[in-house]
Amino acid sequence: MASESNTKILSRDISLPSAHPSTGQETKDSQQRQPTSLNIRYHKPSTPDFSAPTILFLPFWGGSASTFEAVQLELSKRAPYHTSIAVSYPGTGSSRQEGISLATSPVDHDPPEDHDIPALAAHVAALLKDLGHGTDELSLIPSRKIVIYAHSMSAKVTWEVLRTLKSFNTLTVTGLLLLAPAPPGPLVLPTEMREQQLKAYDSLESATWTLKNMLTHKILDDEVIGKLARDCVGMNSGAKRGWIELGMKRDCLAAVEELATQLGAQVKQKGFEVKVLAGQEDKVETVERVKNDTVDVLGRLGFAVNFTVLPGVGHLLPIEAPEEVALALQALLSSSIGR
Repeated sequence: MASESNTKILSRDISLPSAHPSTGQETKDSQQRQPTSLNIRYHKPSTPDFSAPTILFLPFWGGSASTFEAVQLELSKRAPYHTSIAVSYPGTGSSRQEGISLATSPVDHDPPEDHDIPALAAHVAALLKDLGHGTDELSLIPSRKIVIYAHSMSAKVTWEVLRTLKSFNTLTVTGLLLLAPAPPGPLVLPTEMREQQLKAYDSLESATWTLKNMLTHKILDDEVIGKLARDCVGMNSGAKRGWIELGMKRDCLAAVEELATQLGAQVKQKGFEVKVLAGQEDKVETVERVKNDTVDVLGRLGFAVNFTVLPGVGHLLPIEAPEEVALALQALLSSSIGR
């Protein structure tokens, strides 16, 4: 079994064409848009199991691929033959859109539509298509099977990714782990509250306050908080606005219903498992809200949902409870083998 001391989390930039922001599809207009470079941080075992699903990590609003490093390292010990890939969305972490460099980029050069749910989902789907190419030895998805780990807003992105992947006959998603998930239905914030959320990441001071007082419950090292704060503040203006102004209020229920219909018997026979984790002390996606707006909704559609509440944890589960999260992933991977 791999040891943490021998585990390396590698980094790679993947150049992708820009999708049309409102449809998530390439068009003549989108072909003239600047390409996007997505940064991934990945662990590929020295002796991979070519039949094992690859784990895809998608971050919260303000997070990046590096948010998942502790979970990836822990998972490399618990499930050492699985490849894992963590993604930074455009305009976050080390991912950049050509011609748009800093959080201070002019607003009109980085519209929020480029960071709405369909656009993010299109980038993720294009990334998966790119990474699935090549021989088993070179591909980061050698089994052509994926387990998606989605944190907070990325739950919504995931539903649209699954809708897009229907057209890919070579990739199969075998399970989902949703952490403190944003509900699939719409949420419309009052203007004043929306503006307050946007200001949360204006400066390192405001981001640090938000992380300590709103997003986490455990007391974390200053180094960890500082890195998270730099990620939050470093987002491009469009990446900050895309979720608050557009993503929150997008209704993804139709995509969820389509998926339930598409999977049909597989869902009813528990051949497609969904695990949901919530932090008992989460102030953003409370336990009650996660249960009512995500777990119960999925259950009514026939999904097999395993719901677990982690005590003493806030919204940032991968930072506050990496071992517990890796354990949940290990269980999901074990049940995904052979599907």
